[in-house]
Amino acid sequence: MKIRIFPLLAAFLPMLVSAQIEIESIEEVAEATQPVFSAQGDFLLLSGVNGQRGLFTYDCSTRQTKFIEGTEEASADAVLSEGGTTVVFSQVEYRNHLPYTSIKAKNIKTGAMQEIDAASEQRHAFAFAGGKVKVAKRTTINSKRILTDVRKVEREYVLAIEDMDLVLYDGNKRCVLNPQGKGSYIWEKISPDQKHIVYMAIHENCHTFVANIDGSNPVDLGYIGAPAWYGNDMIVGMLDLDDGQTVVKSELVAVRIDGTQRQVLSTPQQEHAMYPSANANASAIAFENDGKVYLLKIKKQ
Repeated sequence: MKIRIFPLLAAFLPMLVSAQIEIESIEEVAEATQPVFSAQGDFLLLSGVNGQRGLFTYDCSTRQTKFIEGTEEASADAVLSEGGTTVVFSQVEYRNHLPYTSIKAKNIKTGAMQEIDAASEQRHAFAFAGGKVKVAKRTTINSKRILTDVRKVEREYVLAIEDMDLVLYDGNKRCVLNPQGKGSYIWEKISPDQKHIVYMAIHENCHTFVANIDGSNPVDLGYIGAPAWYGNDMIVGMLDLDDGQTVVKSELVAVRIDGTQRQVLSTPQQEHAMYPSANANASAIAFENDGKVYLLKIKKQ
């Protein structure tokens, strides 16, 4: 007896693999930079709105912006709590012409400020882990519980770059990963489900890689600047070209973490599309373009 393969299913599988991201609409959000989605995707964290320095929120429903914090340095590494009630950021002050960095937390709703880590000459990586903020200090991990919305996590991870090494803190254990060997690593991020990491290895032709959380089985995705997680299975980033001094063109690109699908997300407004951020359910992407932030809405598959 001859065994037959279901032809309809066989024909459908390639469609699943090659399914493309379709853009539903694009809109200008504000004159701002460095957009970051809240975990729930209901608002964006923005920097420098309408020429005013500091952090702002942009409500995706009401389209209103709100001032949060006035220091310019606050926007560089700001992270939001799972429910979006608290933002944690670095604050830089100068003493005898030397920079000292502290870590602060601010409740977006009440405006209450809390110091997480006192000012020091070192700049430390930090991340939310449940109701705590964990600060990686190379030889130690400091944890500070704050009154905020709590995300239940199986493991308390902090991913950091230290002396150009890619380093993972798992609880109180520090491990130098360096999947591509000793070199220079940047743009490190943990996937929402905490199973994978994305990073750029400058010493490997500035290529972007995705690996397991422990750095094993790295996949080379080629060049993707400023990579960010688009759900748990895709990365969104930028393909930028420069003349040695300024960026002359930049487009957004999305790629599956196994490298099987790569798609340029082209729109007329994206001549210099840079620094994307995606919301949790992969239904929208925010990006910066010539001092303005735009919002791409994605069609449901």
